[in-house]
Amino acid sequence: MTNTLKRLLMAEIDNESEGGVSPTTLESALDSVRQGYNPTGDMDMETVGRELEQLLDQLGPDTAAEPLLTVEDWTNRPYYV
Repeated sequence: MTNTLKRLLMAEIDNESEGGVSPTTLESALDSVRQGYNPTGDMDMETVGRELEQLLDQLGPDTAAEPLLTVEDWTNRPYYV
């Protein structure tokens, strides 16, 4: 999984606490991407969308996003996401 996708999933999980879809699934993350969501404004969302589609094919649409991220991912998280 690319760091860009990890950043997107972290932002989606953060949005849960602000009234977003809960829990964040791969399908809900892809839906956000298709609606134009770009948490930092500079992500290559076309590439992220393709990567999400591949994960959906492998793991299924109802796969929760949070277990796909490690403690290290959260620890090394950029300050702006």
